[in-house]
Amino acid sequence: SSIGAEGAAMALERRLDDARVILALNPGEDEASLDVAVEGVSIGQLAPVEIVGLDAGGPVDVVDGRATLRIPARTARVLRVAGSGA
Repeated sequence: SSIGAEGAAMALERRLDDARVILALNPGEDEASLDVAVEGVSIGQLAPVEIVGLDAGGPVDVVDGRATLRIPARTARVLRVAGSGA
């Protein structure tokens, strides 16, 4: 499901059992910053997933169920959700 969008950039969350990942896409020509909702996580982190050909970037803090993702131009980020519930 979609959890954030700004201009051409967007973020989607996918779940399978207890596993959760966020896919953030930016097809634009400039870096994008997305404020996203991370349902059910009050404090935690989004951990980068290494994928060949993509710059994984660093971890992203989740505070009060929100996180700010920075996505370079014409790329994507994949992040694993980890944290404590509300």
